Amino acid sequence: MSRLFPDVLNKKGMEYLKDKRFSEAIMCFKKAIAMNGKYTEAYVNLGITYSDAGLTEEAVKAFTKASVLDPLYMDKFGIDLNQRKAPEEQRLVREAENFFKKGNFHKAADLVEEALRLRPNYPDFRNFAGEIYLKMNRTEKARYHFEKALEINPAFDKAKQNLSTVLYLKGLEFFGDGMTAEMLTIWRKALKVYPKNDFLRLNVNVEFTKAVFEAKCENCEKFSATEFKYCPFCGLEK
Repeated sequence: MSRLFPDVLNKKGMEYLKDKRFSEAIMCFKKAIAMNGKYTEAYVNLGITYSDAGLTEEAVKAFTKASVLDPLYMDKFGIDLNQRKAPEEQRLVREAENFFKKGNFHKAADLVEEALRLRPNYPDFRNFAGEIYLKMNRTEKARYHFEKALEINPAFDKAKQNLSTVLYLKGLEFFGDGMTAEMLTIWRKALKVYPKNDFLRLNVNVEFTKAVFEAKCENCEKFSATEFKYCPFCGLEK
Protein backbone atom coordinates (compact mmCIF):
# COMPACT_ATOMS: atom_id res chain seq x y z
CA MET A 1 0.00 0.00 0.00
CA SER A 2 2.85 2.40 0.81
CA ARG A 3 3.97 2.27 -2.85
CA LEU A 4 0.83 4.22 -3.73
CA PHE A 5 1.72 7.15 -1.50
CA PRO A 6 4.00 8.96 -4.00
CA ASP A 7 1.23 8.77 -6.61
CA VAL A 8 -1.29 10.20 -4.16
CA LEU A 9 1.07 13.05 -3.28
CA ASN A 10 1.77 13.74 -6.95
CA LYS A 11 -1.96 13.88 -7.68
CA LYS A 12 -2.54 16.20 -4.72
CA GLY A 13 0.29 18.40 -5.93
CA MET A 14 -1.36 18.71 -9.33
CA GLU A 15 -4.59 19.83 -7.66
CA TYR A 16 -2.68 22.55 -5.81
CA LEU A 17 -0.89 23.55 -9.02
CA LYS A 18 -4.20 23.88 -10.82
CA ASP A 19 -5.32 26.35 -8.13
CA LYS A 20 -1.93 28.14 -8.35
CA ARG A 21 -1.14 27.21 -4.74
CA PHE A 22 2.52 26.79 -5.54
CA SER A 23 3.91 26.35 -2.03
CA GLU A 24 1.63 23.40 -1.27
CA ALA A 25 2.21 21.88 -4.71
CA ILE A 26 5.98 22.04 -4.33
CA MET A 27 5.72 20.41 -0.91
CA CYS A 28 3.66 17.52 -2.30
CA PHE A 29 6.01 16.87 -5.22
CA LYS A 30 9.06 17.01 -2.95
CA LYS A 31 7.49 14.51 -0.56
CA ALA A 32 6.66 12.20 -3.46
CA ILE A 33 10.27 12.42 -4.67
CA ALA A 34 11.57 11.78 -1.14
CA MET A 35 9.59 8.53 -1.12
CA ASN A 36 10.59 7.58 -4.66
CA GLY A 37 13.80 9.16 -5.92
CA LYS A 38 13.17 7.88 -9.46
CA TYR A 39 9.70 9.36 -9.80
CA THR A 40 10.24 11.17 -13.12
CA GLU A 41 6.72 12.55 -13.38
CA ALA A 42 6.98 14.17 -9.94
CA TYR A 43 10.25 15.84 -10.98
CA VAL A 44 8.58 17.14 -14.13
CA ASN A 45 5.59 18.44 -12.18
CA LEU A 46 7.94 20.04 -9.67
CA GLY A 47 9.73 21.75 -12.55
CA ILE A 48 6.46 22.99 -14.01
CA THR A 49 5.40 24.35 -10.62
CA TYR A 50 8.70 26.14 -10.10
CA SER A 51 8.47 27.53 -13.61
CA ASP A 52 4.91 28.79 -13.15
CA ALA A 53 5.97 30.37 -9.85
CA GLY A 54 8.78 32.17 -11.64
CA LEU A 55 11.58 30.14 -10.02
CA THR A 56 13.36 29.39 -13.27
CA GLU A 57 16.64 28.12 -11.81
CA GLU A 58 14.87 25.62 -9.57
CA ALA A 59 12.71 24.55 -12.52
CA VAL A 60 15.76 23.82 -14.65
CA LYS A 61 17.26 21.67 -11.88
CA ALA A 62 14.06 19.64 -11.58
CA PHE A 63 13.75 19.20 -15.35
CA THR A 64 17.42 18.23 -15.60
CA LYS A 65 16.93 15.54 -12.98
CA ALA A 66 13.90 14.28 -14.86
CA SER A 67 15.88 14.16 -18.12
CA VAL A 68 18.58 12.06 -16.43
CA LEU A 69 15.95 9.60 -15.21
CA ASP A 70 14.14 9.59 -18.57
CA PRO A 71 15.91 11.17 -21.57
CA LEU A 72 12.66 11.18 -23.54
CA TYR A 73 10.79 13.30 -20.99
CA MET A 74 10.82 16.41 -23.22
CA ASP A 75 8.81 14.66 -25.92
CA LYS A 76 6.69 12.81 -23.41
CA PHE A 77 5.61 15.85 -21.41
CA GLY A 78 6.03 18.56 -24.04
CA ILE A 79 8.15 20.85 -21.87
CA ASP A 80 9.56 23.97 -23.52
CA LEU A 81 11.77 25.95 -21.16
CA ASN A 82 12.07 28.81 -23.64
CA GLN A 83 8.37 29.52 -23.21
CA ARG A 84 8.62 29.52 -19.42
CA LYS A 85 10.11 32.89 -18.64
CA ALA A 86 9.90 34.35 -15.15
CA PRO A 87 6.91 36.72 -14.93
CA GLU A 88 7.53 40.39 -14.18
CA GLU A 89 6.26 40.15 -10.59
CA GLN A 90 8.70 37.33 -9.84
CA ARG A 91 11.57 39.39 -11.23
CA LEU A 92 10.57 42.26 -8.96
CA VAL A 93 10.49 39.98 -5.92
CA ARG A 94 13.91 38.57 -6.80
CA GLU A 95 15.26 42.13 -6.86
CA ALA A 96 13.50 42.83 -3.56
CA GLU A 97 15.15 39.76 -2.03
CA ASN A 98 18.59 41.05 -3.05
CA PHE A 99 17.94 44.47 -1.48
CA PHE A 100 16.50 42.76 1.60
CA LYS A 101 19.70 40.73 2.07
CA LYS A 102 21.72 43.95 1.80
CA GLY A 103 19.61 45.64 4.46
CA ASN A 104 17.98 48.11 2.07
CA PHE A 105 14.47 47.44 3.36
CA HIS A 106 12.85 50.56 1.89
CA LYS A 107 13.87 49.62 -1.65
CA ALA A 108 12.82 46.01 -1.03
CA ALA A 109 9.42 47.21 0.17
CA ASP A 110 8.91 49.39 -2.92
CA LEU A 111 9.71 46.47 -5.23
CA VAL A 112 7.52 43.92 -3.48
CA GLU A 113 4.61 46.39 -3.37
CA GLU A 114 4.98 46.81 -7.13
CA ALA A 115 4.94 43.00 -7.49
CA LEU A 116 1.79 42.85 -5.37
CA ARG A 117 0.06 45.33 -7.64
CA LEU A 118 0.62 42.85 -10.45
CA ARG A 119 -0.23 39.79 -8.36
CA PRO A 120 -2.10 40.76 -5.17
CA ASN A 121 -3.37 37.29 -4.30
CA TYR A 122 -0.06 35.42 -4.07
CA PRO A 123 0.47 34.53 -0.37
CA ASP A 124 4.26 34.16 -0.63
CA PHE A 125 4.57 37.78 -1.81
CA ARG A 126 2.30 38.94 1.01
CA ASN A 127 4.35 37.07 3.60
CA PHE A 128 7.61 38.47 2.23
CA ALA A 129 6.18 42.00 2.30
CA GLY A 130 5.26 41.46 5.93
CA GLU A 131 8.78 40.29 6.76
CA ILE A 132 10.23 43.42 5.15
CA TYR A 133 7.94 45.74 7.11
CA LEU A 134 8.70 43.84 10.30
CA LYS A 135 12.39 44.61 9.77
CA MET A 136 11.42 48.26 9.35
CA ASN A 137 9.53 48.12 12.69
CA ARG A 138 6.29 48.90 10.87
CA THR A 139 4.38 46.22 12.75
CA GLU A 140 0.86 47.24 11.70
CA LYS A 141 1.84 47.16 8.02
CA ALA A 142 3.53 43.79 8.58
CA ARG A 143 0.45 42.49 10.36
CA TYR A 144 -1.76 43.53 7.44
CA HIS A 145 0.30 41.53 4.94
CA PHE A 146 0.59 38.43 7.16
CA GLU A 147 -3.18 38.47 7.69
CA LYS A 148 -3.75 38.86 3.94
CA ALA A 149 -1.42 35.91 3.26
CA LEU A 150 -3.45 33.76 5.66
CA GLU A 151 -6.69 35.01 4.18
CA ILE A 152 -5.50 33.69 0.81
CA ASN A 153 -3.94 30.52 2.23
CA PRO A 154 -5.12 29.69 5.79
CA ALA A 155 -2.60 26.81 5.98
CA PHE A 156 0.46 29.00 5.35
CA ASP A 157 2.58 27.98 8.36
CA LYS A 158 5.30 30.63 7.93
CA ALA A 159 2.72 33.42 7.77
CA LYS A 160 1.11 32.06 10.94
CA GLN A 161 4.46 32.12 12.71
CA ASN A 162 5.17 35.66 11.51
CA LEU A 163 1.74 36.94 12.52
CA SER A 164 2.21 35.36 15.94
CA THR A 165 5.49 37.29 16.28
CA VAL A 166 3.79 40.58 15.37
CA LEU A 167 1.04 39.98 17.93
CA TYR A 168 3.66 39.13 20.55
CA LEU A 169 5.41 42.46 19.88
CA LYS A 170 2.08 44.26 20.12
CA GLY A 171 1.57 42.62 23.50
CA LEU A 172 4.90 43.97 24.67
CA GLU A 173 3.73 47.48 23.73
CA PHE A 174 0.66 47.01 25.92
CA PHE A 175 2.87 45.76 28.73
CA GLY A 176 5.07 48.83 28.42
CA ASP A 177 1.97 50.98 28.86
CA GLY A 178 0.95 49.01 31.96
CA MET A 179 -1.95 47.30 30.14
CA THR A 180 -1.42 43.71 31.30
CA ALA A 181 -4.95 42.52 30.53
CA GLU A 182 -4.71 43.75 26.93
CA MET A 183 -1.28 42.15 26.62
CA LEU A 184 -2.63 38.76 27.73
CA THR A 185 -5.58 39.05 25.35
CA ILE A 186 -3.44 39.68 22.29
CA TRP A 187 -0.89 37.03 23.34
CA ARG A 188 -3.68 34.47 23.59
CA LYS A 189 -4.72 35.48 20.08
CA ALA A 190 -1.12 34.99 18.94
CA LEU A 191 -1.14 31.47 20.42
CA LYS A 192 -4.40 30.71 18.65
CA VAL A 193 -2.79 31.73 15.36
CA TYR A 194 0.39 29.71 15.97
CA PRO A 195 0.01 27.20 18.85
CA LYS A 196 3.54 25.84 18.32
CA ASN A 197 5.10 28.97 19.85
CA ASP A 198 6.33 27.43 23.13
CA PHE A 199 8.10 30.63 24.21
CA LEU A 200 4.88 32.62 23.89
CA ARG A 201 2.87 29.95 25.70
CA LEU A 202 5.31 30.08 28.63
CA ASN A 203 5.04 33.87 28.79
CA VAL A 204 1.24 33.75 28.72
CA ASN A 205 1.16 31.22 31.56
CA VAL A 206 3.63 33.21 33.69
CA GLU A 207 1.95 36.57 33.12
CA PHE A 208 -1.52 35.11 33.69
CA THR A 209 -0.35 33.72 37.04
CA LYS A 210 1.06 37.12 38.01
CA ALA A 211 -2.07 38.94 36.92
CA VAL A 212 -4.39 36.70 38.96
CA PHE A 213 -2.37 35.81 42.04
CA GLU A 214 0.22 38.57 42.27
CA ALA A 215 0.34 42.35 42.18
CA LYS A 216 3.13 44.59 40.96
CA CYS A 217 4.51 47.11 43.44
CA GLU A 218 4.39 50.67 42.12
CA ASN A 219 7.60 51.49 43.95
CA CYS A 220 10.04 48.62 43.37
CA GLU A 221 8.08 47.02 40.49
CA LYS A 222 8.38 43.54 41.99
CA PHE A 223 5.50 41.08 42.20
CA SER A 224 4.09 39.73 45.46
CA ALA A 225 0.98 37.85 46.55
CA THR A 226 -2.17 39.97 46.46
CA GLU A 227 -3.01 38.90 50.03
CA PHE A 228 -0.12 41.01 51.39
CA LYS A 229 -1.11 44.50 52.52
CA TYR A 230 2.48 45.75 52.31
CA CYS A 231 5.13 44.98 49.69
CA PRO A 232 7.53 42.45 51.27
CA PHE A 233 10.40 43.94 49.23
CA CYS A 234 10.17 47.67 49.94
CA GLY A 235 7.37 47.97 52.51
CA LEU A 236 5.08 50.18 50.41
CA GLU A 237 1.40 49.88 51.35
CA LYS A 238 -0.69 48.47 48.53
